[in-house]
Amino acid sequence: MQLVKKWGLPVFMLKKNVAYLDVQKDRPLLGIMYMKDIPGMGKLTYVGNRTNIGHFYLDGMDDNRFSELLTVIEIAVTHDLSPK
Repeated sequence: MQLVKKWGLPVFMLKKNVAYLDVQKDRPLLGIMYMKDIPGMGKLTYVGNRTNIGHFYLDGMDDNRFSELLTVIEIAVTHDLSPK
């Protein structure tokens, strides 16, 4: 996985952009790219009015949220590495 700077943010890439780190409205988040194409990801991330990016907020991290974060990352990476 590569870490690059894109749009002024740290972006993690494999084949495509996988995720980025950001802070919006004073809340740190992991943004998952192409989440609309990833089955089940909409249930794990906040979509709001976006159609292609889901946010997983990193504040309030406890053991349960940390487990969810690892699941989100695993699903996103597996999806990006899968043959299309």
